[in-house]
Amino acid sequence: MRGGKDIIHYQTKPQLKDIAYQKIKEIIMSGEEEFTSESSLVNLLSMSRTPIRDAIHRLENEGFLKVYSNQGIYFWNPTAEERNELFDMRIAIETYSIKQVPVFTDENITYLRENIRDQYLAVEKEDYLVFNELDMDFHQYLLEVNGNSQFLKSYKNARERLMTIRSAKYLLKTQSEVIKRLIKDHAEIVDNLNKDSNVISAEILEKHINKGKINFS
Repeated sequence: MRGGKDIIHYQTKPQLKDIAYQKIKEIIMSGEEEFTSESSLVNLLSMSRTPIRDAIHRLENEGFLKVYSNQGIYFWNPTAEERNELFDMRIAIETYSIKQVPVFTDENITYLRENIRDQYLAVEKEDYLVFNELDMDFHQYLLEVNGNSQFLKSYKNARERLMTIRSAKYLLKTQSEVIKRLIKDHAEIVDNLNKDSNVISAEILEKHINKGKINFS
């Protein structure tokens, strides 16, 4: 966890199937394509079919795409109901998690305030990619302080399925004032940490995530 003890990680060379998984997910997250084929991915990534198939199978299990025989690979395009369900799952996980943290340290709060500062800078520069990463990092960090690995895994999956780079770019360019209000929510969440067992922060967080049902639909 960030802000914790240093941990020595022994890095190993990533396997081709893991590289293929990440590359295909980046294509999905870019929002530029709605479907593809195994052959297209083989040519695009310059890999053999085996790691490509392994990556496709993994992404299908995670809900990022659907493979149709003789038709191709379709990237997941959520319905309004599916989006709302994912937002509701985020509310349940994130609000419960924040209330389980006994104390947010000065280091935790400093990290979050610096993140918020950088979010404002990203909006001013219209850097949608950086803002998207900072926004995700803010919510993820709150979960990291709790330390529940399953919450983190569920959050990452839901967030990635909800937000493509294209949708973040569109929102920034068309509704920058909406984005600034969302960042203000982040500041209010941090301002109320360690007050009333974080209940106030959790209530602000719930309202904040609910706004996503409207702003990112």
